[in-house]
Amino acid sequence: MMCRVALAAWVATAIVTVFSLTLVVIQYAVHEPARVVVTPAVFTSSECESLLAVAKNEGAWSKKRHRYAATDDFLIHTIAALKNVTEAFESRVLPLVRKLHGVPDGVEVSVKELYVIRYLIRSESQRGLDSHIDGSTLSASIALSDPSSDFSGVGLLFDLMPPSSTTVLRVNKGAMVSHPSKLIHAGLPIEGGERFVLVGFLSVAKNAELYLGGAVTGRPATEAVSATRHGMFARCADLVRHDLEPPVSSGPHCVSLPAAVYRQVKVRVDTLWRDDQDRRDTQVVLFLNAIVGIYTILYYGRYLD
Repeated sequence: MMCRVALAAWVATAIVTVFSLTLVVIQYAVHEPARVVVTPAVFTSSECESLLAVAKNEGAWSKKRHRYAATDDFLIHTIAALKNVTEAFESRVLPLVRKLHGVPDGVEVSVKELYVIRYLIRSESQRGLDSHIDGSTLSASIALSDPSSDFSGVGLLFDLMPPSSTTVLRVNKGAMVSHPSKLIHAGLPIEGGERFVLVGFLSVAKNAELYLGGAVTGRPATEAVSATRHGMFARCADLVRHDLEPPVSSGPHCVSLPAAVYRQVKVRVDTLWRDDQDRRDTQVVLFLNAIVGIYTILYYGRYLD
């Protein structure tokens, strides 16, 4: 009896594995190439300075809002004096992002979260952000600090792009970087000064992550837009810099399918491992799975001769 149960478990595992791998391959096949775009002067210098004047004196800073990619930040909507920032972001950024990232008319784009991050050189302060993905379909960040005078070092780096003077992004105050949220990226640490960034997580339709085929499942076609633009299954990335004169296009930068899968798995494992509770939970699950697997092999092995 135990032999049959063990065999059934192995067969079920094999079926689930084959189905999962097939689904993953389909996602990579239909996903759009990731597009990273730098747009200059979305906010004016005076607007950035006005926002910073409020932000630097604000007591709402927290490092506890994001569990896996924690940042020292505060939500814009919690500060009444910054209501105009939300209005400006929605009126300027949403139409721009729709155009730059090919979101068709009729597909809703909205602000899921809007907040200010600070990077400081002081002890106990956050200087940068390790490789991570964001929790939405598209992301847009606006530089509030001047890289030539407010801070040194740093740069926004995307995993699919080889580091260079063009692809490591140090953008001017007021410029916007927009990109697929789940395209792996990192904020390199500052080496001096202070850096502030306005970050928006943007929802597209319902932020669907998997393309399941609307004709088969009856899911709305709008979900396919978000499921093929969030960057998780992108194997190629293009960079367009409108902030340079003349504008520069870089790419496509592509990796193989196994390399793309490995990078996404690795960033998740690294992220889980950074959290103490998740690390312990993962170790327990792996240990229990190993015990079950070893027991099944040893028990089933009795019937092989």
